[in-house]
Amino acid sequence: MVTFNNVTLICASGMAASKVGSRIRDAFLIKKYFMDPRHMDMISLKTYVNVISGKVSKIDKKNQILVINNNSFISYDMLFLMNGEQFLQPIRQNRTPFVEKPDNVFVINNAIEANNAVMKLKQLHANYGDRDYTIIVFGHFLQAHTTLNGLLMFGIPGKNLVLVEPFPYCMALEKRQRHKVSIYNDPDIDEAVYDHIRAEGIQVYQSYYFIDWEFDPSENVITMAKFESRHHMLELECMAMFYFAEKEIHSRVYKVINQAGLVYDGRLVIDNKCRTNDPKIYGAGTLTKYSRKYYAMSMSHKYFNRVEIGAKLGEQIKNVITPHKNP
Repeated sequence: MVTFNNVTLICASGMAASKVGSRIRDAFLIKKYFMDPRHMDMISLKTYVNVISGKVSKIDKKNQILVINNNSFISYDMLFLMNGEQFLQPIRQNRTPFVEKPDNVFVINNAIEANNAVMKLKQLHANYGDRDYTIIVFGHFLQAHTTLNGLLMFGIPGKNLVLVEPFPYCMALEKRQRHKVSIYNDPDIDEAVYDHIRAEGIQVYQSYYFIDWEFDPSENVITMAKFESRHHMLELECMAMFYFAEKEIHSRVYKVINQAGLVYDGRLVIDNKCRTNDPKIYGAGTLTKYSRKYYAMSMSHKYFNRVEIGAKLGEQIKNVITPHKNP
């Protein structure tokens, strides 16, 4: 058996998720795989993996160095890029970001962000007191439904929740992201889920897209969110908004890849062995796509199980590093 102990994970939140255990927080998240904090502790993963909390600012291919948070660096022999797609902050119709960064607009991609949202929600709820309020959940992803579940577990009454989703697609503008398939892709399950959502008193608006918000600079919060459908406008006053629009590659990740001279064609381009145009740098997951020469768009990693992809890549790299151990 070969054990590797010179493996480093660079992640914005590190493994801090295991320190903020919360039943309510976990209700906001989707359990897609077995690698939860309990499992990582059982296999003593921290014994074999060095963890750096931070974000990669630059890749120096010539010297094989990663710059982290613009103020520190670490060298590498093999680099694996697996950032993947994320939910991003709302943007305007012309694809430009909002200047404001309101405290009551939440985007949840991991356990740390879910924990921060819960803590901030406690503060907002206490400030509102007995006043009437509304919390908006926007998006046509499973995360929107798990967020509703988390809010109900948090103690928010269903009558104070509003689900706004861009499905079914009925907009005339081609620039809109289309949602042609329901979340569960099964009419019976769809009907059962939405019957339960409405039974909780949650109001549902379908085929609406986020347009703008009204911002209070004195409190650094939004007070109203604006949506539109093909024929109607919708303005909702709100205490907070959870936003789950299309998943995309973060602009910071794109900038790092582009400045490093790695081939990027809508996604990081890899070959059939997950290698980029630099033989020392590999990519996997939803961040990547196969080179066009393979004519394999349908085989992109986003269509397959992330655990299986990681296991296959790990086996491949092990055989490269220790060929003498192969049977």
